[in-house]
Order: sequence, then structure tokens, then C-alpha cells
Amino acid sequence: MDNAFEQSFRKKDVFYEQLYKKKKGITGLLIQAGVIVVALILAVIIFLVLSQMVMGQMFGFLAVAGIAYGAYKITMLFDVEYEYIYLNGEIDFDKIVSRTTRNRELTVKAVNVELYGVYDEQAKIKLQHSDIKKTFNFDSGRGNTLYYMTTKHKEFGKTLIIFEPEERIREDLERYIPKQW
Repeated sequence: MDNAFEQSFRKKDVFYEQLYKKKKGITGLLIQAGVIVVALILAVIIFLVLSQMVMGQMFGFLAVAGIAYGAYKITMLFDVEYEYIYLNGEIDFDKIVSRTTRNRELTVKAVNVELYGVYDEQAKIKLQHSDIKKTFNFDSGRGNTLYYMTTKHKEFGKTLIIFEPEERIREDLERYIPKQW
């Protein structure tokens, strides 16, 4: 049988994770295409120049392999995912690049949130007149409803967070955010 502590722990803790891939914009796609084109041109030129030298073909193949690897690594920088980790009124925002590098961008306690709501034109106008020092935009680019919150962060100062939480995260998060009159 479970003891009373374990039962109360399970009843009170709310934990959610939300992971989604950021949609690539036209700018990102153009940069990726440009990197590939430049890499191909550079690889051909280097291979042609080095193949004229003694032992140049070997170095040419190595150079082409290095260029291909570099181009791959650069294009993978545009493969971005965001993860929200929510636990009892505290939300962590992580950025994952090419499924290999995870950075904790920000942690926010809901009780410290100053403003919160749907990020629409009215909110944008209201936020223009505030002294925001840092903005984090966790928009996937998929057209989902965006929300915003502002908080005073110890490292960044007054911070604006734009994000798209699932309904279950929103509902629990709103329980902890101070009422805005």
C-alpha cells in the first residue's frame, strides 16, 4: 500500500511536457540552399585544383568530405525544436538544435508573471509601451494561437515570452498567475 506522503505527492504535482518542431521559414530555407550551393562550388573548385597536384586527389577527397560535413552541420542549425517542461506553476523553455544540443533558454515561475494573455494586436500595442529588455519568441510558425507573459527575470530584466502552450499547460499555469485587474 502507498503511504500518505506518496498519495499526496501524486495528487498535487502536475507535470507536462510539450515538444514541437519549429517550421522553417523562407529565410531559413534560402540560407540552407545557399550553404549547399556554396559548398558544392567550393568542393568542385578545391577538388579540381588539388587533383592537379601530386597526391592532390587524396587531399581533394578529404577536403570535399570536410566541406560536405561542414555544410551538413550548418544546415542542421536550422532544425529547431522547442520543449516546454511544466511542473506546478513553473515552466522551463528549452531550445533543441538538430536533436543534439539542448539549451535551457529560460525558467519562469507563474507567481512572478506580471502580464499574461493571448498575443494578439491588442497585446502587441499594450506591450509597445512597456520597458521590455529581452524577448523570447518560442513560436513554431504553424499558426497556432500564441500567448505571452511578462516577468522580471533576475538575469534579463523585464522579459517578454511569446509561446504556444497546450490547453492543459495553460489551464494549470493560469491557476498560479496572479490575477490581472
